[in-house]
Amino acid sequence: MSKQNKPKILVVDDEPINVKLLEANLLPAGYEVITASNGEEALCKVAENEIDLVVLDVMMPGVDGFEVTRRLRADETTQFIPIVLVTALKETAERIQGIDAGCDDFISKPFDRGELLSRVKSLLRIKYLRDELDRNYRKLKELEDLKDNLLHMVVHDMNNLANIICLGLEFLRKNNKGSLTQQQLTVLEKMTISADALNMMIGNLLDINKMEEGKLKLSYESFSLYELAKDVISQMQMIAVEPGTELLLEAEENMPEINADKELIRRVIANLIGNAVKFTPDRENIRVGIFLKEENGGFFYVQVKDKGKGIPAEYAEKIFEKFAQVGDKANRRGRGLGLAFCKMAVEAHGGRIWVESGPGMGSLFTFSLPRNPKN
Repeated sequence: MSKQNKPKILVVDDEPINVKLLEANLLPAGYEVITASNGEEALCKVAENEIDLVVLDVMMPGVDGFEVTRRLRADETTQFIPIVLVTALKETAERIQGIDAGCDDFISKPFDRGELLSRVKSLLRIKYLRDELDRNYRKLKELEDLKDNLLHMVVHDMNNLANIICLGLEFLRKNNKGSLTQQQLTVLEKMTISADALNMMIGNLLDINKMEEGKLKLSYESFSLYELAKDVISQMQMIAVEPGTELLLEAEENMPEINADKELIRRVIANLIGNAVKFTPDRENIRVGIFLKEENGGFFYVQVKDKGKGIPAEYAEKIFEKFAQVGDKANRRGRGLGLAFCKMAVEAHGGRIWVESGPGMGSLFTFSLPRNPKN
């Protein structure tokens, strides 16, 4: 509705007596009335004023009411203005033409004052609710943008601090091995693991934000998925896996190379393995499998199988949402960042990711990647 107290109604008719009659009914009801005598003038008046509703005669020379309606509906700035067609035509075909053009209601000549005011009041109420919804949406969007910008700044600052911590811990490990007790080395190692996990979490959040904004550019290169997975497993076996648990790689060494963003795929595999490690009981092995299917241009499949408590079927999609948490406190699946990152990174390559699981049967995470994506 217009910013003024009185709703603005545009009355359009090529017969002055009809315009006067409509004015005589609308003005006493508290509406501001603007008039036009033809279709072109009506379109100009809408462009010049903040119109809340149009009462429009159908049969006018030149641009008729149907055409005015079509043009208003085609313009995103006027497409939601309520339009009432005033017509002496009662044929169904004419009414269908008006509906197809986009009008909201009809009034037949000679019109009844009560009917006119009732229809106008009803349509203005609908417009007011739509306008209110639109205002609230814009406010929410502004708040959402503000939150995202603030989060982005905070995460960038956290990333800088996390990098300093990781460098400091690495320095201590390399330069003080001989002077530290075994207990101190154990504490230092656990701190390093936690710092690496924090770094990965921050990296995931930064990349998720870039992917949501369409700003993340993939750096494609050819590499061996087998060698990449072997390297990730070797690192995680040393720093993240409890004694008695093994990460087992099941894949052929001589598989063809894949063309993809190596570092992103490395982090996807690390996230999935880290997730499996977290939820696998002590001394239970975790299996990582890689295989190639040649159909549809060739797709690589990477699987991570754990023996955890499993995920209920109703959460199979939700776990890939940002910040999602599922399950009870004892078996809660992370903060949703790792799997959300995996989903976005895989889909950015033209692949997909899913989980097969159930209570008590562990979880099998699988993602596919095209062998030669269209980059």
